Amino acid sequence: MKTIEYIIAILMLGLTTNLSAQSDTEWKNNDAIKLEKSLKKKGWKEISGQPPMLQQIYNAYKLKNEIDANLQPKYVFGDAKGVGQFLNAAKLLATEKAKNDMVDHISKDISRLLTEKASSKQIKKAQIQSVLNMVEKSKPFVTKRLNTITPVFLFYRELSNGNIEVMMSIAYDRGEITKLFKTVINEQLE
Repeated sequence: MKTIEYIIAILMLGLTTNLSAQSDTEWKNNDAIKLEKSLKKKGWKEISGQPPMLQQIYNAYKLKNEIDANLQPKYVFGDAKGVGQFLNAAKLLATEKAKNDMVDHISKDISRLLTEKASSKQIKKAQIQSVLNMVEKSKPFVTKRLNTITPVFLFYRELSNGNIEVMMSIAYDRGEITKLFKTVINEQLE
């Protein structure tokens, strides 16, 4: 997980730097190349059929910086690693973990918003707790209903024990996954 955290930290660094003074080309040539070299030094490779590692890193950076009309991040991300004897098994495990991670992130956002709205409207704590429980119960159903997800980045490396480790990050439109949560919760209430 440290490598994923490192990648996310590097990507988030782009949010805190002066973007007007640093063009996309400069970022790609500096930070992305450093990150690519670091990952390759640790044995990570791109999977056949995926874009080159540098392009995947750059695309992840661009998605992290996209905002919607409300000036909120447009995408919610899920990150994970999976280990298996075969590449496809490790990839499948990492995909499921990343989907769960992404759904956890959005459920926390929904819970936070509900709690904020409740405190401003003086709604009873028992009512809010009931809705928060419903959000928590909805997570597995939301995960199952997610459409096909293409990874933002997808790398692998061979471990010393012969297993394959896959590292990935996925992104999903924040508005769409929030609507999906609402649909699932409404269905459970019926």
